Amino acid sequence: MTLKSRNRLLLTFIIVSFMLFIFSAIRLGLSIYNGTVFTPENLTRPVSIKMPDSILFSRNFYATCAAILFFYIYSIVVTILLYVHFEKTQAIEVIYFMAFVTGCLFEGVRIFVPIDGLWSKTSVALALTGRIVITGRIATCLGLLFSVIFNETEQRQYVERNFVILFIIAITIGQIYPISTVELLSTFTVQTGERMLFNAFQYTLMLATISVILYEGITNHVEKLSREILGCILIMAGYKILYNADCYIMLAFGAVCMTIGSVIYLKYLHSQYLWK
Repeated sequence: MTLKSRNRLLLTFIIVSFMLFIFSAIRLGLSIYNGTVFTPENLTRPVSIKMPDSILFSRNFYATCAAILFFYIYSIVVTILLYVHFEKTQAIEVIYFMAFVTGCLFEGVRIFVPIDGLWSKTSVALALTGRIVITGRIATCLGLLFSVIFNETEQRQYVERNFVILFIIAITIGQIYPISTVELLSTFTVQTGERMLFNAFQYTLMLATISVILYEGITNHVEKLSREILGCILIMAGYKILYNADCYIMLAFGAVCMTIGSVIYLKYLHSQYLWK
């Protein structure tokens, strides 16, 4: 992929993300104003830890909406930063990090569940949104992993192939992984079947990412290794917290972790290519 083609794709992604954000925000605002938003009472909270009974920790519709809209804003802002700071830099990691950003954008489909009343257990649209969400959550983990595995100069000619493989894997898992439309979550999606297995798979990919960074850093004597690791850990932790956010404390904590982590990681990446 040429630098010019990549930059055009980044610009296209910014425009599409912005249009989706505006469309989603307007529809949500109109639905709330007209009182047409519907959420069932018997929703399961995705985090099984017992939360204190206070406004910060209690399940809140608006907190979940804000968390979903944050993913839109994050996708737009981060892509703009990538375009501005890496416009003339052939950084392979940018392509794979865009897989992570795309996965974040997929979280936006959840906003249409309460807007369009997709809570019916027989709703094909509800199952479809659930599978899109699973696809996105696999793509984010693979995006970060690929960015540290296939970042060598000799891998440049295989970027498009690897990117396609990444999404083929994510889409395949998203399509075949079992979901439970009987159990609806307070984060506007369905419960994944074998939840512990899915979480274990995500954590394995995340741990593999950190392990590869450590190995590459120690082997190649890379300076400022702690910044890359810290950035990745904060990004992954913030992302995991934010997509499970159904209260204000999780919204705030997840958003802060993702923001700080992204700044640290992108600054590290920029400093690495600044001297190349």
